[in-house]
Amino acid sequence: MKRILIVLPTDSLGGAERVSLNLVNYLSKCNFEITVYFLSRGDNGSWHSVKKVDNVKLCFGSASREVKGILGFLRWLKENNKYDYVYTTHLHVNSFISLLRNLHILKAGRHVARESTVIFDRFFGIRRFLFKFLYFFYRNLDLLIFQTDFMQKRLLEEVGSISKLNRTVIRNPLDIDFINNSKNTLVEREVNEIDVFRIIFVGRLIELKNLSGLLDVLLLCKQREMKFFCEILGDGPLRGQLENQVVSLGLKQSVIFKGVVGNPYSYMNGADLGVINSFKEGFPNVLIEMMAAGTKNIITTPCAGELNSLPKVTVLNGFSNDELFDAIFQAYSAKTDYSAEYFSYAQSIRVSSFWHSIESCL
Repeated sequence: MKRILIVLPTDSLGGAERVSLNLVNYLSKCNFEITVYFLSRGDNGSWHSVKKVDNVKLCFGSASREVKGILGFLRWLKENNKYDYVYTTHLHVNSFISLLRNLHILKAGRHVARESTVIFDRFFGIRRFLFKFLYFFYRNLDLLIFQTDFMQKRLLEEVGSISKLNRTVIRNPLDIDFINNSKNTLVEREVNEIDVFRIIFVGRLIELKNLSGLLDVLLLCKQREMKFFCEILGDGPLRGQLENQVVSLGLKQSVIFKGVVGNPYSYMNGADLGVINSFKEGFPNVLIEMMAAGTKNIITTPCAGELNSLPKVTVLNGFSNDELFDAIFQAYSAKTDYSAEYFSYAQSIRVSSFWHSIESCL
């Protein structure tokens, strides 16, 4: 069996981590021995779906911060340092693993790294300087993956040295079989009326996702006497502030925070509208997950490149609340179901194609 090591900051399931989980699900069926090492924060149960898979081993660092978790990882590597592949997907982890390979501390035949966001459009000041410094360690990557051409173009503009690396653009993959098996699971609903327009938001509760702006728009929807119910899946540092905003806007009967759920696809399935209101993304992975899981209609801000290539997805021109309200009101009035077109597109980006593309580039 081929051996692959996947190194992640934590077991939290953001977009980049879901790509990794999709890859684990696929490779576990392809004669691979897979080790996933989480640098910090222990086991929070997010990867329960692969815990009992025989050829998948999950290793959890117990440190509260990734920097402290590095020491534990280095100790662990003394007994676990030979792999055919190592896969990473965050800038600091990409750099760290590349350095370990340069120092021959980690012995891996191929290092496949993935860029997770348009980093220099998100961070400024000292953090921007530090992130640029980390790219200095992108020395011997065997393949660097970008989600979009725009993401690759922006990084080349900021860090010209990566032009020497083997690079490719591969759209985020989906584990269609897993989503299909998960989406029809029954979940308890707070509102079951057939004529209620069900809106779903999935993402970390941070400023970048701009859930606060969506809540302001939902107040406008309520004032127009729209009959809707919004489920918010995810957690983050702004949760308390956002819950208070819901109360202050008088939306407590129309908006519910579900927190992190093990199976978000059962909530996506059949939702009348999915909304992405982010200011900036590498590529919103949750958008294509909604397409695969059976969400009927999707609206997104222009938060990433190449969104206009997605069939039947409404891409706003900007980030104004008025434009978002108009798009939601139109979707509410039309009640159009694009789920069949969405699923057809999702079929074209299966995780098997993602891995085959990687192999063909190595």
